[in-house]
Amino acid sequence: MSDASGPAAVRVWRATSTTAVTVLGGLSPSCAPFAAWWDTEADRRRELRTPEHREAWIAARQGRAVASVAVARARSQCKTAREASANPLTARRRAARLAAKAAKGRRRAARADVRVARVTYPAALYQRALQAHAAHAVPAGVVSWLSSQDWPVEMSAGLLGLHAAGLWLGRRHALVAPAALEESVSAEERQLLDRLHPEYWTAHAAGRGLAGTLTTPPTVGPGGIRCEVRLDGVWTVKALTAKADSVRALLGARTALRLRITGGARGGWAVLTLATRHATDGQSAAWTPARIPADPLAMSVGVDTETGEEVLVPFDERMLISGASGSGKSWAARPLMATAHLRGDLVFVDGKGEEATLWDGICRVAVTAADIALTIDEVYAEMTRRAA
Repeated sequence: MSDASGPAAVRVWRATSTTAVTVLGGLSPSCAPFAAWWDTEADRRRELRTPEHREAWIAARQGRAVASVAVARARSQCKTAREASANPLTARRRAARLAAKAAKGRRRAARADVRVARVTYPAALYQRALQAHAAHAVPAGVVSWLSSQDWPVEMSAGLLGLHAAGLWLGRRHALVAPAALEESVSAEERQLLDRLHPEYWTAHAAGRGLAGTLTTPPTVGPGGIRCEVRLDGVWTVKALTAKADSVRALLGARTALRLRITGGARGGWAVLTLATRHATDGQSAAWTPARIPADPLAMSVGVDTETGEEVLVPFDERMLISGASGSGKSWAARPLMATAHLRGDLVFVDGKGEEATLWDGICRVAVTAADIALTIDEVYAEMTRRAA
């Protein structure tokens, strides 16, 4: 009996543990931004809590206490002056009012100094969290005692549990099954994923001059590896882009690998993309009329290698395509010209005449100076006719 139930219990245990790990792995990315913000903010506050800032904060609080005493004393003098004389214009009452006004001004300045000192010497983040939870738990306990209901206390305990669980899940290193890793991720991608993980990044970023940045667990998509980066302090997307060589060195990425840094969906975040894959792999690069979008106000210029989606540009707006000789301007313009030709009248003016040989006989082409002048006159006449 024990031999028969033993393997079954093991199978149940393995299935349960696998499911639990899968669920935790799915929840970890959603909690990673919260944990990353918590760790970054805790480090920032820890760096500001220096002895010098603490002394300035204590001095500001003492100055505020002295100013409050001066205000109380001035109010007492005003009261005494009113009792001594009913005339508000007497010298004693006017002097008392001026003293009270000056004391209130000094107190406002002292309070402002305290606020500034509190910013430069902030409370530790865990202290703020305890204060916030206590502000909820204490009234909840009173309500529970008065109403004989336990749900307010249970709610407070649940909030504490959610807070702790969110931090634990956000810092958790999601494990990937070796078989699945071998099938879907290359050796290069595996190395980049390991080095983009918050644990590795936090331990080695300062050595590359990237202290104050923190990554979230990376993901692999059809266009390669994508990772969000939390920017703290003086960091901006532009500053991180300028440190692209340091990022590449930290990741150990090859020089030919395309690395792109763009702005995130919210302030203080950047998106790091590594083109280890192309979403267009296996797709034909040839342009066909089937690529013309149904929207008459849009044209397709190609396919995004990161998302695999068509890149659309406006059809009825002016456009400038610039680049050095041989960079592919003519090739990039051909899908746009073909769309314009199939949708209406295309007029092609080519002073060099290199691209015109492909379009001669398909649309109106002008190469020589005389042809160009004649074409401009024809287009102007047609424009005038349509305007009339």
